[in-house]
This record gives sequence, structure tokens and C-alpha cells, in this order.
Amino acid sequence: MKQHAKLLTAVLLLVTAVVMVVSTSYAWLTISNNPVAQGIQIAVAGSHTILVAPDMTYTQDGRVYHYPGTFAENLNFGQHEQYAYLQDAAGLTPVSTADGMTWYLPTYYQKGDAAVQAGQAIAGELRPTTEFQPDRYLTYANIPADQEEDVQQGSYLYLDFWVVSPADGYKLRVSTGTEGDGSYAIDLLEPEAVTASDGQVTYALTKENAQASACMRVGFLINEDTAADESMRQYMQSPGFNDSYNRLQGVYSEPGMGPVYVQPNRFTIYEPNGDRHPVSVTDTNGNLVTDGQYAVTDPLGAGGRPISVQDRLTVQLANRWHAVDTETRIAQMFRTFIAGKNLAGETARTLKNEFYIDWLQYQLYPYVTKGSFITRTADLYTAAGYSGVVQAQDTNLLDRSGATDDVYMATLEAGVPQRIRMFIWLEGQDVDCINAATTGSFALSIELAGSNAS
Repeated sequence: MKQHAKLLTAVLLLVTAVVMVVSTSYAWLTISNNPVAQGIQIAVAGSHTILVAPDMTYTQDGRVYHYPGTFAENLNFGQHEQYAYLQDAAGLTPVSTADGMTWYLPTYYQKGDAAVQAGQAIAGELRPTTEFQPDRYLTYANIPADQEEDVQQGSYLYLDFWVVSPADGYKLRVSTGTEGDGSYAIDLLEPEAVTASDGQVTYALTKENAQASACMRVGFLINEDTAADESMRQYMQSPGFNDSYNRLQGVYSEPGMGPVYVQPNRFTIYEPNGDRHPVSVTDTNGNLVTDGQYAVTDPLGAGGRPISVQDRLTVQLANRWHAVDTETRIAQMFRTFIAGKNLAGETARTLKNEFYIDWLQYQLYPYVTKGSFITRTADLYTAAGYSGVVQAQDTNLLDRSGATDDVYMATLEAGVPQRIRMFIWLEGQDVDCINAATTGSFALSIELAGSNAS
């Protein structure tokens, strides 16, 4: 089993309040009200090898130029003004992509459609995916929470950051990590009012309304195209300039300008909770998929047609709240938090914010049991075979490790700052993306690791 040295840690904690209701058929859940991102905190830390930097921008004549800020071993996105839009962004609603450049939004039959009038379709049902609405202009990315109509059609997030390595050949991968946060996605437990035997009202953390984290994806779009000369000039004039770096690489589209097709574009997808199914779901053949099984997802590619992403997918098994005896450690910590606290005027919402944001400061990793990664995605797909589903007993036989061997994000070039674009979305093609449950908030943590071993 290969060992992946820890090179840097990207910790992204995303708290998104979303409510899901029944309104359409299989897959592609819909949102009944405006989901609001309650808070996003991101931190990146290194280990004296790879350095990281925030993405800085300069606009001239309508064109946006990107360059790195100050490279360091640690980076907290929440401390940089240019990432403030993440705090105001709406929550996530389902979309689908196989390449990170074209995003597909669901479309539904309308009452006046000819197929509905002829009795061949029902108003509100999904149209064929080939008729889904493509978004090639980042129109539905980073939507402000107050644009409810756009959010309900589809909503995803992205951000850019830079990495640089002192040596050639380091391949970046998503990792469970050896200490600290590691990578995981998990639905937050919600406070609920409880009446004690003496009639006093207190609060306890309940089980999560698990849905969003089961169909969540994180994607990394990377290319090695050289940035414009103006980007380098801006970098040379900036306070963070390091004269060891004389070239910048990574070129991506800007909102409203359409995709930038460079060769090669590499888009890898991280799927947390691959074998976790919090509700009873069925695959495309109508067979029940239960917790512990893995169901292959074919996101939408060219023309809205489902395609395989075997060569760009890294799969992690279920992440769960760490349990002690009959309850979770996070629930025990919540009891400590409210012990002796004056609850007058408090609500479940205010307590949730005070607990996760102010008290824990989103340091959730001590309370999460992280799932292992399937070592080789090719083995997972082989086990799935024609059915597209891997039985739990077969999943248990596959090799597991702290990162995926046969899929990686990028190979870094020594001394060349590399811009990375990271996306976060709910994958509508996932069998878990259904209208079955109300969901609250989830936390997402990302840790990147790498190795230059052959």
C-alpha cells in the first residue's frame, strides 16, 4: 500500500441550511425555501514542503487577472476579504457535471407542454437529462442567498487558491489525514427542545436529518496553461511576490465568459459517504440500495448524457459521528456546553450557532469517525459490474487506505505556482439526491496530501 506524505491541509467547513420537500420523481431533489449558508470557514496548513496562497485578482478593461497572495504554510480563507462572497452565498441545490466546466440544471414538464396535454408526461416530472439546462458561464455558482428564484433552479459553489512545491512530481490527492481535521462530510446534529421530568425545558442534539452529505461532491479543476503576462506583472508588483517564482499556471473561466478549454483540463471528483444511504433509495433498475452498498453515479457530460467518471473519481466510505456507548461524543459535548447556561430567550437556532460557531469554532474532527478511501477506484467499478451496485460484503473486501492510488488531482512542477479551482455541489444523478427528507446543515472538511513516490 502506498504511503502519501501529508503536504498540506485544506479544511473547509460549510454549514448550509436547506429544506427538502417532495415535489418530483426519482432523483433531483428540490428546495422549498431559500437555503442560507450560515457560515463557511476554510483553513489550509502545510508541513514545510508545499506552500499555499490565497487567490488575488486585478481587473483591467473588463478582464480579470489572477495571481497568488503571500505563500505560507497556513492559510485561512475566512481572513481574506476576496472570499467574503462565500459568507453570503446561498445553499446548494442539485446540479450535475462530469467536467467542471458545463453544469446541468434540471428542467421539468410544464402544464401546457404538448407531452402533458397528450397524457405522455405529468406536470412537475423531470424531463430527459438531454433537455436539462446547461450552465457554461458560472451563472448558478456562488449565488447570493437573496436570489431565491435562481437558487431553486440550481446552486453550486467554487473558490480558487494556489499551491507551490519545491520539487517536481508531487501528486495531490484528497486524504483522510493522520492528525487534525482530515477529509469528511457529515450532516450536523440539530438542537431540539426537551422537557425534563421537573418540567424545565432544556435542549439536546438529535440525530441528523441525513440527506445532503450523502449526495455531496467536491471537484478540483486544474490545468497547466500559463497565466497571462499581466497576471505575472501584477504578482511582481504585489506585497506577496517571491522572486523564486517566474511563471504562474492555471487558467479558468470567469462568470459570464464561458468555459476556457485548454489541454489538458483535469477534473477530479471527491465523493464522501460513498456507501452511506440515509433513506431507502433505488437504483436505475428499481432495486433497493441499502446502507453499506455503493451505487455508481454517472454524472451528466456532453449533451446532458450520463457518462462514467471512473478515471477521475475518488471514493470515501461513510463518515459518522463518533459514538460512545449509546450516544455521540458531539451530543455529550453539547450537554457540557449548555450546563449551567441560562436558556431564557434561546432557540434551537441560536444555540446551534453558539455551539458550532462560537464554542467549538467548527473544530469538529475530534467528534467524527472518518471513512477510509477505496484504494483503487478501478477495483470499485469492477466490483460494481453491470448492475452498478457493489454489495456491502464486496465493498468490505476491497483494499482501503488514506487516499486513492489510481486517481490524483494534479502533478506539481517545482517552483511553479499552480492555481486550483475547487467546486462544491449536490450531485443530482446520485441515487441519494431524492425528495425524501428535510435536512439541516452539513460540515465539509478537505485535506490534501501528496506523494512523489513512483
